[in-house]
Amino acid sequence: MEIMQQTMTELTQTLQSLADVGGPQDKAAKQAEMHKAAYERAVANSREVGDLIQRSNGEAIGALNQRVTEAIEELTQLIGAAKKK
Repeated sequence: MEIMQQTMTELTQTLQSLADVGGPQDKAAKQAEMHKAAYERAVANSREVGDLIQRSNGEAIGALNQRVTEAIEELTQLIGAAKKK
């Protein structure tokens, strides 16, 4: 959501700044500069999303491993209790 809000704000600013630029050559130069900045932001945003996914997957696997370990311990206790009877 944050990335989307940032993108919309930058789009508004971009359109305003293009309206203020003079001749066609100035507009072309300004557009090239904006494309470069947009590309760099897109790469940074992709990295950030990738990092979030990686962290989220790590947390999910950690929780799953913990639950499997607990289930094995519970099963071991049940088997031990059944053998004593």
